[in-house]
Amino acid sequence: MIDSDLLKLRPSTLREFIGKEEIVKSLKIGIEVSSKLKKPLEHVLFYGPPGVGKTSLAQIIANEMGVNIKIVPATNIQTLPDLIGVLNSLRDFDVLFIDEIHSLRLEYSEMLYSALEDNVLDLLVGKNYNSKAIRVNLPKFTLIAATTNLGAISKALEERFGYIFFIDSYSDEEIVSLIRQLSEKWGMKLTDQEVEIVVSNARGIPRNAKRILRRVLDYKTIESERPIQEIIKECGFTFEGLTEVDLKYLSFLKDSQYLTAGVKSIVQGTNLDESTLIKKIEPYLVFKGFVSKSVRGRMLTLKGQELLKKYERFRLAHPFDS
Repeated sequence: MIDSDLLKLRPSTLREFIGKEEIVKSLKIGIEVSSKLKKPLEHVLFYGPPGVGKTSLAQIIANEMGVNIKIVPATNIQTLPDLIGVLNSLRDFDVLFIDEIHSLRLEYSEMLYSALEDNVLDLLVGKNYNSKAIRVNLPKFTLIAATTNLGAISKALEERFGYIFFIDSYSDEEIVSLIRQLSEKWGMKLTDQEVEIVVSNARGIPRNAKRILRRVLDYKTIESERPIQEIIKECGFTFEGLTEVDLKYLSFLKDSQYLTAGVKSIVQGTNLDESTLIKKIEPYLVFKGFVSKSVRGRMLTLKGQELLKKYERFRLAHPFDS
């Protein structure tokens, strides 16, 4: 039986990290330079969709530099003492990773300016006429920040980062490489067709591919011959990376007049709340070209129509999977 620790294993070096070669190359050079000059790596900002390896890269950077890393979600910094406590807990050359930094309150993100540039924290203590400015010296550290919403970060904060990398969804080739790497580590054999099915449902997101492979491994561990498409459906993906909700949305547009409907109509027709529809469902469908937005509302594209026809053929061929 496979060691449970191996299942949780993230890549620990840049060499092990799959994909994003240009980013890896830039980081490798930056780490070598900082090591040679005996100074911390310049601050790093990663942005992109969830599940593409932002946290993994932060941990890899710390590993490559041989330093400690402190991981803090921005939502955990709710008060000034929280921020001071996090910064004071660091030592020279440590890495501080703040996830979803766009969630950090503006007043605290502004306090990071001096911390990132001069390794000091400027505080105003007291109220009104009794207030006084205090400067707190901080260790020389590297801030690595991640966000799924770069537009919510102030330009002033963004400019404090020496490296800014957009980590996009992965190509099919990169996902295949990831699947091969994990399959080998986990001692799991997949056919070319099974690999292709996993890739088509991963949405270009490594986290999705790993989640699917974990479920496949579960069934192979108990020597189950369950078809991989059924296992993938348990992970929430019905057809080519689309969920039942995605397909419900597309089908509603197909049945609408002129293949077009407004947001309010879609909400009523699908029983989805508007926020979920706009923030969770639509982005991927628009990105894939299945849906287009216009002043008239949402319209099912030709590509979306072809997808639904393809799904209907799939349902007829796999009546127990759909």
